[in-house]
Amino acid sequence: MDWNRVERLLDELIEGQQKSVLSCARRIVPGVTSDDILQPNDFPELENHPYFRYEEGVLSGLLTARTALRVEMRSINPCSFAQEDAISDSFPQSLD
Repeated sequence: MDWNRVERLLDELIEGQQKSVLSCARRIVPGVTSDDILQPNDFPELENHPYFRYEEGVLSGLLTARTALRVEMRSINPCSFAQEDAISDSFPQSLD
């Protein structure tokens, strides 16, 4: 199994779902930004909207699946990630 292909597919699904979440949010609260939807509790219209919460839940599930996949990949072949981990540990993580 090509783990990189699976991870790229998940990344594409996540990107598409992020767009869906933002689109859904903008139908409910016009002008809302991608940063705004990180804290939907600031917008009662989003906080209490079942369609927005559904789309947000799908995104959360995809993110969880990607995390689980990465853990599994590392447990199967930890050596292949040692250099990548060393590089990523040397740089601060961006919030963007």
